[in-house]
Amino acid sequence: MIVEALMIFFMLVLYGTMVWYRRPPNSAPGPLGLPIFGNAFFLGKEPQKTFRDWGKKYGKVLNVRLGSSDCIVINDYATLHQANVKRLAAFSGVTICPIFTEFTSGNYGIALANYSPSWQTHRRHVVTTLRRFEVGKRSMETKIFNEASRLTDFLRSTNGQAVNIGELLHKMTTNILCHAIFGKRYEYEHPVLCSIVQTINGIVDAEFGEAMQTAMLFPWLRYVPPVSKGCDEVLKSRQSMIETIDEVVFEHENSYDEDDMRDFIDCYLKEMKAGKDLFTRKQLLYEVSDLFLAGTDTTSNTLTWCLHALLHYPETQSKLRKEIFDVLGPTGKVNISHEPKMPYVLAFINEVLRFHPLLGLSYRSTTEDTELGGYSIPKDTPVWQIPAV
Repeated sequence: MIVEALMIFFMLVLYGTMVWYRRPPNSAPGPLGLPIFGNAFFLGKEPQKTFRDWGKKYGKVLNVRLGSSDCIVINDYATLHQANVKRLAAFSGVTICPIFTEFTSGNYGIALANYSPSWQTHRRHVVTTLRRFEVGKRSMETKIFNEASRLTDFLRSTNGQAVNIGELLHKMTTNILCHAIFGKRYEYEHPVLCSIVQTINGIVDAEFGEAMQTAMLFPWLRYVPPVSKGCDEVLKSRQSMIETIDEVVFEHENSYDEDDMRDFIDCYLKEMKAGKDLFTRKQLLYEVSDLFLAGTDTTSNTLTWCLHALLHYPETQSKLRKEIFDVLGPTGKVNISHEPKMPYVLAFINEVLRFHPLLGLSYRSTTEDTELGGYSIPKDTPVWQIPAV
């Protein structure tokens, strides 16, 4: 009886292992990993580097089993360009998992909202409206220069006392975006500005980010400590940010003038008052939150890494200073037209971005059955991209 039970158990384990390692026809190659867990334990602290190492063995498109899901990893520039430009619609989905659903409160916002006609409408409105308020235009240079001047004035006022330069750079970049979204800037100690920066830091915190990634790979761990605690902290920060934005939107509603569009919020309220069903107050709150998340932390981190590099390489700092003074003189104001005349400055910035990319990984999914690099990829397959390639 015991022997028969062991035989049945062995056969079940063998069958389960065979099913686990079996892959669909024409699927991309990749490491097999362990049953149940896949390759989750082999990613390390910097998964993008692990993926690139695997890419040297398996190729530019990897099939990596993470948890119970097969994920596609894009490992070279040409394939990344093909997925994001030539086949954008097929690779514009969002990885579907419970923790993302919680983070978007269903499917609100734009950064993690799934690809759909509604998403296209909101994205078009965001791009058009932000450009109306100079984001992405050369005229934005004046606001950037003025905000940078205010930061240097603030630093002088500290009289050499120690400050958190990373936090100040974050406040500076957030203020630049505040011009377009809120129609004004804030002093660095203003509660609204401090709240936005603080909540963004809570959302992107490395420890909490690991918890979110774990919950994405193993949804059942979402409610198991310490993963549950990390996820709850991220969601708490997100909700706090939404509440801060809600207060600003309330102020805009009370002072709204249809003949005077002051900023992004006013333009969105105009769409709402026109009775367009897709434009709701909740969507506005999550959309603004996504804009701050995507547009401030990345820039301030890059500037912080630039300062870090300058502190460790004073000879580079001297060369940069000389090139800037040769082009601008002691009192000149820099603008984008000076870029061709500052090759060393540009090379320095590119090297910082190479060494510390804005994003280690970006997460998307397929919206339809498609193919990439000669391999078949089913609909709703998670796609992990390495922007640094």
